[in-house]
Amino acid sequence: MTVRLSKFDDRTIEKLGNYVYLLIDPRSGQTFYVGKGSGNRVFNHVNGVLEREDVREGELPTNLEQIRQIIAQGLEPIHIIHRHGLTNDQAYAVEAALIDYIPGLANKVKGRDVLHGPANAIHLNERYSRVEMVVEHKLIFVKTSWETVRERGGIYEAAQWAWNAKPEKANRADYVLAIINGVCEGVFANCEWRRLDDRKSGFECTPLPRNNMSVDNRETRAYLKKLAPEYVRKHGWPYCRYSRNW
Repeated sequence: MTVRLSKFDDRTIEKLGNYVYLLIDPRSGQTFYVGKGSGNRVFNHVNGVLEREDVREGELPTNLEQIRQIIAQGLEPIHIIHRHGLTNDQAYAVEAALIDYIPGLANKVKGRDVLHGPANAIHLNERYSRVEMVVEHKLIFVKTSWETVRERGGIYEAAQWAWNAKPEKANRADYVLAIINGVCEGVFANCEWRRLDDRKSGFECTPLPRNNMSVDNRETRAYLKKLAPEYVRKHGWPYCRYSRNW
């Protein structure tokens, strides 16, 4: 007889501390979700689905929909505590590593600190052997990803929107720099920022950029392919901020 566990007792919670957990589909034996938490976080997914029995098929997020289907067959996801007794930062690192490693997960987002995620050894050597840029202009750094570049069709398109930037200040920038994995992959000048909605803004360049740069001169080449300052690199993406010399 299978014993259903829906919560830990207090002494177990104290011993576990921060942990990383896996949800496994008993029908296939495949891990379909990786999470980080403490207390009874690992059980929240199943308990949440059981509390929402009136929700129709397709209305739940992917991971909860899979749990709903498992429960409908009289089964329940297998709960595995992969690592416990971790600091908060350690738990984030383990979670991110598992999300990178396990294919086909229902997780909507990757773990934290994608900069230290999987990378080709050659690319890593190129990244860490780069020289950090010397900031001599008023810059706006917009951090995006190669995935967004592929989705939108180019570095310029990936950098254009949507950012928490006020046009009245952003329009005083000399250049907008597109940062991917800590490296400047695009330099854009003559940028006109405008509101997209109440919170987000975007920009356009005149003339439109070619070769990922709207202006090709000595100044822009001083930034292209250089490492962004450390205070920019250490944050995740998407992310927009001004250089510190404003």
